[in-house]
Amino acid sequence: MKLYEIKDGEPITITVKNEADAELEYRAQVLFCKQQILFIEPIMVNQQMVSFKGENLRISITYVPKDDMPMQWKGCTIKDIVYEGKRYHILYCVHEGKHVNRRQTYRQYVGYKGVLQLGPNRKTIDVTLKDISVTGISFISVTQYEKKDIGLFHLSYVDEELKVPIQVTGDVVRIEELEDTRMLYGCRIVESNINVGSYIARKQKKEAERRRLKELRGE
Repeated sequence: MKLYEIKDGEPITITVKNEADAELEYRAQVLFCKQQILFIEPIMVNQQMVSFKGENLRISITYVPKDDMPMQWKGCTIKDIVYEGKRYHILYCVHEGKHVNRRQTYRQYVGYKGVLQLGPNRKTIDVTLKDISVTGISFISVTQYEKKDIGLFHLSYVDEELKVPIQVTGDVVRIEELEDTRMLYGCRIVESNINVGSYIARKQKKEAERRRLKELRGE
């Protein structure tokens, strides 16, 4: 699949790494395609349009279809332009996208309680967050819902350890019944208020610190 074949309105994740492997993550939606180039709204930070002109930047783009495996394109290019009087970021890549096995993507255990808003009337229910990855998030509920009943949901919880409020917008891609009659909902992330990759890295760092303390105590 070519990058420009992603349809209008679909969410994508843009990951940018520099020589030191520092990573930034941006989420966006495809506006339209013209001459095999994707147009998105300008990516803004502190009311300034982000520039991707740095040397030796490695840019990849991830797209998670609703009913298929995630796709990733490496070696991408991002530029800012003015087209018909409006500013955009444009994306293009000469390489084919490659499938990323959703189950092989590292998933960080969460375990916190959260609040889910679902359906057109934004009904709220309590759920338990199971895990999160750069491609998606999963939660557990005692109530069974169909995909169409959940629709595009909003999910919020607070990471008590890091003191970070997390807000995610997404849609369900799979539903699984657990042995204790609870339901597991696996979802793709459309938008979030955090850099998921950085969040997972912080969680892993905390876990490593706990393991070192246990080793020092001989536990």
